[in-house]
Amino acid sequence: LLLNEQAQQLEELNNKLELQSSEEADKTQVLSESVKSLFEATMELRRRDRFLRQQNRLLTQLEQDKRRLNESIRDAESALCTAAKDKALIISHMKAVEDTLHKALLPCTAAATNDFTLELPKLHLETFSEEGLKGRPEAAHFRLDLKNIPFFVSFFATENKKLELALNGGEPKASKLL
Repeated sequence: LLLNEQAQQLEELNNKLELQSSEEADKTQVLSESVKSLFEATMELRRRDRFLRQQNRLLTQLEQDKRRLNESIRDAESALCTAAKDKALIISHMKAVEDTLHKALLPCTAAATNDFTLELPKLHLETFSEEGLKGRPEAAHFRLDLKNIPFFVSFFATENKKLELALNGGEPKASKLL
């Protein structure tokens, strides 16, 4: 009876030990699966972190590109405004040259029908400061052209004097001079 009792206790202990062993194995398996799952989650987080860093770099680059494009647009708008001002300046200078030339030629044509006297017009040319012409080579070029107008007026005056002398008999005939 004691032997049976001890055998029964031994069997109960064996069952408990097997139960604990199987529970321990289950816990080990669960722990192993948890470690594996944790490792996979860690790898996924690293992958996502790399992806986010890459996206941040791309975003930063896009923002820089946008900033450069905006600067380029502002520069282009400024260049267009400057070009429009230069165009207006060139047009006004060309009109001034044309008006001055017409004023200089008008007495010549009137003199051809009357007595060949040439009245030189008074030149009042608008000049611009050096600061206003900085960065505008076209404006400076036309400014130089406007400075040549007195030469042309003088040339026409000389030619007119030659015509007057030719008509008065002191020089060759006017038809030969033209």
